[in-house]
Amino acid sequence: MTTPNPATVYLSRWSAKSDTRKTMHAALNRVADALLGGFNAESYPWHTLRFDTARAIPALLEEDDLEPATINKLLSAVRGVLETAHSLKLISDDDYSQIEIKNVRGSSEGSGRALSDTEVDALLAKLPKLGKRDAAAVAIMIGAGARRVEVVKIKREDYVRELGSPTARISLYGKGRKPRRVPVGGRWQPFIEAYWAMLEPRQLAFPGSRRVISLVVERLAAALGAKFTPHDLRRTFGTHICEVADVAVAQRLLGHSDVKTTLLYDRRGEGAEDDAVKDW
Repeated sequence: MTTPNPATVYLSRWSAKSDTRKTMHAALNRVADALLGGFNAESYPWHTLRFDTARAIPALLEEDDLEPATINKLLSAVRGVLETAHSLKLISDDDYSQIEIKNVRGSSEGSGRALSDTEVDALLAKLPKLGKRDAAAVAIMIGAGARRVEVVKIKREDYVRELGSPTARISLYGKGRKPRRVPVGGRWQPFIEAYWAMLEPRQLAFPGSRRVISLVVERLAAALGAKFTPHDLRRTFGTHICEVADVAVAQRLLGHSDVKTTLLYDRRGEGAEDDAVKDW
């Protein structure tokens, strides 16, 4: 007997031409791709979702710079599919009772954080103890402000150092097809290049899903006794750029179409404001 697809059953509550059905279908496609790159609502194994994976979904969606209200609509669709899977007895009562997907609260401005200088130094010291692949992934996120969705698209040819130049650049493919070329911080380059020497031409550097990258950062944070997300590494990069350059430079490096989004990455706090006027 064929196992029913809980997403298909969930969506069937609305007519095929319903705008709500189209919206929920698109939402599930987006979440499925975030969890396992290349999957959609119909192909993702929703019945296998468990507590650890489900709790990571809000953070996966936050990295796309979506408004909290939009994220919560996507989470509503996921809850609907999980409820359907439970009703179809594809998820046990025990497993279903442990799954918790909390809404994102407040505004985007209040989410996430930037790591302190001390935390960055501790992270840097820990990288040699990671595998070369994992260390390179972390170095790209904090050294070039890459999103997870960009990390999993990187190929060997996307990282380039001009002959005789101390500056290396990496091409990141974010929203839209045109890549942005971002210079990589010097202290992060050795970790990238140690792994790059192992890659074949046109090889994907980090094949898999965003979730794989998330697990790398979760293990690193636990080893450091800290709490931070993959997107917090990007926020740390953005905050550093805001400290040493103007917001227009930060906007270009982060790949934001709207400078208002860039301003959300400026986590310098009131100290920066005090410094700005102390000699005025």
